Order: sequence, then structure tokens, then C-alpha cells
Amino acid sequence: MYMKNGVLVKGPPPKTLGTGPKVITHRAQKTIVAPSSRRLDALINGRARICVKRSLGGLGDIIMATPVSRGAKRKYPNCHVTYAVPADYAGGDLIALLENIPYIDEVIDYRLIDRDDFDAFTDITRVGLSDERSYTQPLNRIDLFAQACGVPLFGDSLPIYCMTEEEREWGKGFVEKHVSSSAPAGTIAIHLRSNDPKRTWPAHRVREFLSLARENGYHCFLFGWGDTADDWRIAGTTVAFDYKLRQAAAIMEHCDVLVCPDSCLLHLGGALNMRIVSLFGSMPPSCRINHYPNAIAVVNQQLSCIGCVYAGCTNNFYCMSSIFPQAVLAAVKQKLKDEFRIPGGPTDDPIHPGASKARHVKTFAI
Repeated sequence: MYMKNGVLVKGPPPKTLGTGPKVITHRAQKTIVAPSSRRLDALINGRARICVKRSLGGLGDIIMATPVSRGAKRKYPNCHVTYAVPADYAGGDLIALLENIPYIDEVIDYRLIDRDDFDAFTDITRVGLSDERSYTQPLNRIDLFAQACGVPLFGDSLPIYCMTEEEREWGKGFVEKHVSSSAPAGTIAIHLRSNDPKRTWPAHRVREFLSLARENGYHCFLFGWGDTADDWRIAGTTVAFDYKLRQAAAIMEHCDVLVCPDSCLLHLGGALNMRIVSLFGSMPPSCRINHYPNAIAVVNQQLSCIGCVYAGCTNNFYCMSSIFPQAVLAAVKQKLKDEFRIPGGPTDDPIHPGASKARHVKTFAI
């Protein structure tokens, strides 16, 4: 029982989510539009209503857009920040990524907004596409999103993800339940695929890696959505296909290293400041992981077509299939030799997190 408005109510108290955005899935009436002079005054005095809109999906992109909210709160301390995204994308996983972030005041379905309701409005749906050209070194999308919004990041470029203590404890128990005490040399979280075949490690390479990892004393946790779990029952591997993204994050956080292509879990692992071994081919690693201090890229640099970005592939994605499991495991062992992770991840102070400045990307070349 608990007290509500001075009355004793039967049952457990409602769960407290802490400080975080208000989620709006419908809106009854339109907000009155402020005159231009009032908008300018709002920006100058830090009371602006700011909206960041993304009308397409893209779990990784929405994670990379979260530093904008922190920069906005620092530049305009009293501003109101709204993120407008597809509320139903990936079964609600996209909107769930923004839960509990203290810099975001409101999350709303993008179909319910009117840009005239805001003092500053930026649609980042297409940001980056014209900047990421073949055989160039484009900026990280974190920087591109911030530039598009006109918001400085003040040196803090690491994505933001806020995990609850309940989630953290659940993830710890999940990992301990599936890893035998006698085993491993370490635990590895693996993401099976990206949503683009050009960025995906082929399934047969993943199978080879899982077997190799088991032979070397590692236990693997395999994540994949839309795949059949029965096809991946491999000794030494826990298949975690049936879990939502926030549950996956809780499991990942208690693994020693993350192995993945350029996918949403890469950026979620970056926000968690995990040790990351990332696999790259068509996309230059510097435009994705240079703000993740504990990430390393595995790249077949012997290919002349490396870095083609969105160009059509005539080589059957050989840049990814030519990354052999032995090279990936060697990179994993190299990361696990790092006794301490480089600072730059989440801290106890959500307003002043550790700075994560752009850096040269470490590459494990093959």
C-alpha cells in the first residue's frame, strides 16, 4: 500500500522513471504561435522552445542526435527541448532510446507537430546524406547534426543513453545466469547485422567467429531482430533475439566487449562507453566512431574500393566478407588488454559528463 493525495491506496506504488522527457502520442489542440519578436527574445534569454525532428527511422542516427539536447541546454539553460520522431518505429524502440534523458523535455510523434510552435526548429531527416560522398572523409554525424541545429557541443560529443538501476540489475543477472563460472576468457556481445547489407558481416563469418570465440574460452551474446533463433543455437552462445533494445543495452553493458558492424548497437555501445570492435568497409570509420574513445575499427585496407560509401557495389560486398574471424578475435584480445577504459562515458553528473573530443580512429588493418 502507498499514500496518494492523503489516501491509502492498495497495491504497489507506481514506478518512478526519474527525470526524463514527457512522451506525447496525441495532441488535442494546437499551441499558439509566438510572434517573431517574442521568438528572438526567447532565444536571447535562453527560454526558447527548440525542436529536433527526424521523420524517418534510424536507431543509430537518433542516438547520434542526442548530444544536441545537451548542447542546447548549455547554450540556452532555460530552453524547452522537444524531439519529434516516429513513435511506432521498431515497435517503439526508437522512442524508448530517449527515455530518462534529462536534457529532453518532450518526445512527440513527428506527425503531430507544427514547426511554427517552436522558436528554433531543425529537421535532421536528410542531414549527412549530401556530405557523405565516396572516397572522402566526411564529418561524424554527431557533428553534422549539431551543425544543422546550430548548437555547439562544448567538447561533449558522446551520445546519451540513460539506463535505470532496475535495467542495470536485470542485465547483470541475465549475464550471470548464462555464463558458467568456470568459463570464460571474457564475454562478447555481438550484433548480427546492420540494416544495410553493405555494412553487414556475412552470416557465415559470424558463425565462424562464434565457434572460434568458444574455442578460445569466450561466451557470446548474440543480438539480432527479425532472425530465427533456432538457426543460431551454437554452443557457447546465448541468443538474445527476443529482447527489446533497452533490454539489449542492459545485457551489453555487462559484457566485456562489443563486436558489431556499423549498426544501432555500435552507437548504443558508444553511449555506454563500451570497448568496441567495429567492422567497416564502405563507410570510413572516422565518420562513425571517432567520438567513441574505446572503439577500434577492423578494415580490409588492401582493397582499392574501401570507402565507397553509398556507391553501388560490384564486388558482392567483399570488403565485409573478407574480414576473417581470426582478425576480429585478435582485435578483441587487443581491446581486452586495456586494463582501464578511456574516460568519456556516462558519469554520475548528467549535466557535466566527461568530455569526448574527436580523435584519430584506431584501426586494426588486415
